[in-house]
Amino acid sequence: MWNFLKRKERLGIVEIEIVNNNKLLTQIKQSIHAVEQNADIILYGSRSRGDSVSDSDWDLLILVDGDVNDERIDKIRYQLYEVEWESGEILSSIIRSRSVWNSSIYQIMPLHQRIEQEGLVI
Repeated sequence: MWNFLKRKERLGIVEIEIVNNNKLLTQIKQSIHAVEQNADIILYGSRSRGDSVSDSDWDLLILVDGDVNDERIDKIRYQLYEVEWESGEILSSIIRSRSVWNSSIYQIMPLHQRIEQEGLVI
C-alpha cells in the first residue's frame, strides 16, 4: 500500500493526514516496471508535499540504469500515457539515468535539491 503524508497548515500547527493513493501509484509503478524493471520512481512536487489541489499533476522522476535515449523515453511515456488515459490524472515525468542524476553537476541544481527534500520513492 502506498501512502504518503499530506500536510496542512492550521493555526501554525502542522496537521498530518494520511492520504491513500494506492491504486494510482501502484498502476504507475507497474506500468513503468513493465518496460524498465529496475527503475526508481520518485514522486515530487505538490502531491508529495501534500499541498496539491484536485487538478494538480503528478510529478515523477524516473531513474534508470544506462544511457537514456528517445526510444527508452518513448516506451516509458507510452506506459504512463495509458495510466493517464485510464485514471484521468495528469502525469509529468522526468527520465534520467542514475549516473547523470547523481553527477556533481546535477546535484547542485535546485530541482535536484528539491526532489531530495520532498521526493517520495514509490
